[in-house]
Amino acid sequence: STLQSPSHVYSVAGTYSVSLTVTGPGGSDTLTRTNYIDVTEPAPVAGFSGTPTSGTSPLTVAFSDASTGVVSSYAWAFGDGGTSTLQNPSHVYS
Repeated sequence: STLQSPSHVYSVAGTYSVSLTVTGPGGSDTLTRTNYIDVTEPAPVAGFSGTPTSGTSPLTVAFSDASTGVVSSYAWAFGDGGTSTLQNPSHVYS
């Protein structure tokens, strides 16, 4: 940018270096700040559905992940002591 005080949108996570070059009648000078901007991924947002949600025992429920964002792991707790680390688990309620 050639603006004195610009703004910039960083749309991809990463670490960025920024340089400023100023020029005047006596010449120019550049200042570079290495790894000056650190942009992180936004936190994922958990979401899911299960089907069926009611029925007679034993009831097998298939859960479907509907989370958004970058997800690196899953930790399901089914309310009866059962757990899973699968993305789309099934669970039997008995």
